[in-house]
Amino acid sequence: MWLVKVAVLVLVVVCAVAGQDDCFYSLDIKYKLGSQSPRISLVNAPDIDCSYRIKAPFGTRIQVSCELSQRENERRHLVTSIVLPFSAIRDDALERVIVSLSGREDLANATNIGCADGSVRKESEANSLFLRMRSSSESQNGQFICTLSLVQPNCRCRGKNENMGRIVRGEDANPHEFSMMAGLVMSGTTSIFCGATIISEYYALTAAHCLTDLEGTLTLLVGVHEEDPYKKYNPYAVYYSVKTIIVHPEYNERLITNDIGLVRTESEIEFNHRVGSVCLPWKFRESTFTGESFEASGWGALRFRGPSPQVLNKVVLNVVDNASCSTRWNRRITSKQMCTYTPHKDTCQGDSGGPLFFTDPENEQFYVVGVVSYGYGCATHKPAVYTRVSAYLDWIKTQTSDTSYCVM
Repeated sequence: MWLVKVAVLVLVVVCAVAGQDDCFYSLDIKYKLGSQSPRISLVNAPDIDCSYRIKAPFGTRIQVSCELSQRENERRHLVTSIVLPFSAIRDDALERVIVSLSGREDLANATNIGCADGSVRKESEANSLFLRMRSSSESQNGQFICTLSLVQPNCRCRGKNENMGRIVRGEDANPHEFSMMAGLVMSGTTSIFCGATIISEYYALTAAHCLTDLEGTLTLLVGVHEEDPYKKYNPYAVYYSVKTIIVHPEYNERLITNDIGLVRTESEIEFNHRVGSVCLPWKFRESTFTGESFEASGWGALRFRGPSPQVLNKVVLNVVDNASCSTRWNRRITSKQMCTYTPHKDTCQGDSGGPLFFTDPENEQFYVVGVVSYGYGCATHKPAVYTRVSAYLDWIKTQTSDTSYCVM
């Protein structure tokens, strides 16, 4: 990854008014190479409470580097000995600089910025950061200057959130483990009827059969772990209105071939540490994946015609070759399809349109390689059939010309 100094936009905010009622600042960072970094100047004065909401372009993280600065007091003496986040009376409940590295404004997961050594450096989890400074009435004078820089990862697409922490015979996924997982929901309802996978800030990949014969307005639900986001507060769960539905022109409902589609949201999907896109398998255009292990995830039934889980489930499945899959189905499985078979494990009703994921052992990068298409019951003697994403990369790129992807 590489570090970029951000735009010619210098923010020096001084919050030094006692009892200030409104001290809230919002900064959207736009960057270009060689430009000067924005700065936030935190003046340690009595009775202040200031907040800073900072956002950067998707695909970047924000690095905040803070250090003490000498400042003259009222008697023209240089102040060099202040140690944030504590005041002279050591009331750390009232005086502190705290930062949410995930950008949460409620600061539920925030940590203190300590500066006993005079400087500190923190990095956001995604492209947003929220910082707050409070002081007591007994605060010392001094200045704490924070410089903002952007960290640009090598790639925009995301892997699993391993540390966050049915499908038949699967297990519960960790909350937000699959940040690229989404669900299709009809407007006015809360029930996910098909899965989808976020592939860019506007597009999600799903099955064509999920997008035909729809009655009503379609929405895309992202950032959700529980099937019904209203059962438990989740600040990351968002419904996005779908602007465009794209079904592959050669989709054959009878043969269930070319079973792939896209949805484009009306507004940009806001990416954060819990919501992001997955890599498309450009690297694996020629791979059959036979014998490899994959992960599928979804809110589908736990058994054929059985109940659905309350939370997102995941399962590890093995890819079988197309020839044996064709034999078991007694029908042709095309090169644009792929099959999985693992005894007693499977995707099931309600998982349609959802992803089949592959983790590259070389770099641990996460790819969507399949879209759940069809099966015979759930976890029976017949393999499950998926649309092979690598066979449709050119079509996806053509249909989504207003966005971009990382090529790895």
